[in-house]
Amino acid sequence: MKVRFVRPCAQKVPFMREGGGTVAAPGSRPRRGWQLRANAVVLAYVLTAVVVLAANGRIADQRWLTVHLLLLGAVTNAVVTWGEHFSVALLRAPQPARGPAVARLVGLNLGVVGVLVGVVAGRPVLTLAAAALLSVVVLGHVGSLLRIRRGALQGRFAGTARFYVAAGVALLVGIGLGATIAVEPSDWPQKEPFHAAHVHANVLGWIGLTVLGTLFTLWPTVLRTRMVDGVMRAASWCLVLTSVGLATAVTGFAVDATGLAAAGLALYAAGVVAALRPFVATWRQKPPYDAASWSMGLAVGWLLVGVLVDLGMVVTSSDAEQYATRLDLLVPPLVVGFVGQVLLGALTYLLPVVLGGGPAAQRASNAVLGRAWPVRVTAFNLAVPMLAVPEPGSVRALGWVLVVSATLSFLGLAVVAVARNQSTRSASPPAAPPAGRPTSP
Repeated sequence: MKVRFVRPCAQKVPFMREGGGTVAAPGSRPRRGWQLRANAVVLAYVLTAVVVLAANGRIADQRWLTVHLLLLGAVTNAVVTWGEHFSVALLRAPQPARGPAVARLVGLNLGVVGVLVGVVAGRPVLTLAAAALLSVVVLGHVGSLLRIRRGALQGRFAGTARFYVAAGVALLVGIGLGATIAVEPSDWPQKEPFHAAHVHANVLGWIGLTVLGTLFTLWPTVLRTRMVDGVMRAASWCLVLTSVGLATAVTGFAVDATGLAAAGLALYAAGVVAALRPFVATWRQKPPYDAASWSMGLAVGWLLVGVLVDLGMVVTSSDAEQYATRLDLLVPPLVVGFVGQVLLGALTYLLPVVLGGGPAAQRASNAVLGRAWPVRVTAFNLAVPMLAVPEPGSVRALGWVLVVSATLSFLGLAVVAVARNQSTRSASPPAAPPAGRPTSP
């Protein structure tokens, strides 16, 4: 099998100025503080979701709030932050100005909080206003990605940016569907079809397309191996099949056309299978060996399982109501096994890069985040089938205990890694200025 080096995916990717030359790579001092704060917001949403989940029914709309804290809060912040970062790195494009990115993240979180408060408090005007703000932010994010593509110095990895654009469009559709559901009465006849379309646009579209597009290049980087031949060809097929399949499925769910929804899910599943060819080939070349690689690899497996189970549910459900009941059982294991696991896996890999401090500091951060990782990853994946148990009881409760324990363990280790990195930096003597350059008074 022919292989080629993954040059644009290496940890230290140079960023090009418009006039030539390079600026600091990700994780260096100029960008470190910005990325660290952005990732702190992601971790804060994860922690809040865990707290709400642990409230055990004492908070209104607990399940809805937990899912949206994780998906709309944590994952969306991570995607908006890192989607632009990866696009710049892979396309060797000029780094966009920091101001618009900061404004988008501020607007994003105002919108997220507005939606959460509006829905839980039953304030439809606030919900619609926050959803409109979120739409503006997503449009700005997509526009930024398109500008990055136009300014790119190379087009070999343009497929990744296309995944991000398609995911942004899916999120816009999901926001519109969700806002409509939130303001309509509970007995609205289209509530269940729109809810199914909303779930698929967000989970398989916004998150699924982003993850698949990123892993084509991030997966070999995480495994510290070479990119197998034919990756971008597989990415092109994956994008076509998943995008067309998603559009077909969301339309089918929204209009309550079972056959159309099933056809769309079948196409989406074919797209995931197309992505698995280089994914598995890379795995065979160098198997997963740590928390980040195992979490990402298993998360993709749960995505495929979830789509196939979903397809089976659509085909065998007698009506929209029965399918809605089944979908409610599928969402928690899919959110945990796929979304939650890939988020924690990505943060496990990216946080040491963001913290920086040189190879020794990154190895120290990796060592902290890797403590007892086999136990944490095993617990997370054992919990997934437990959460799919139809009846509430001890099995499902044990599943949530495993999820919460593994998540809190990661959050605690992340705090320790950041604190130790900061302490090491504070204790290190400042670097000497380059020879021949006067120091500042």
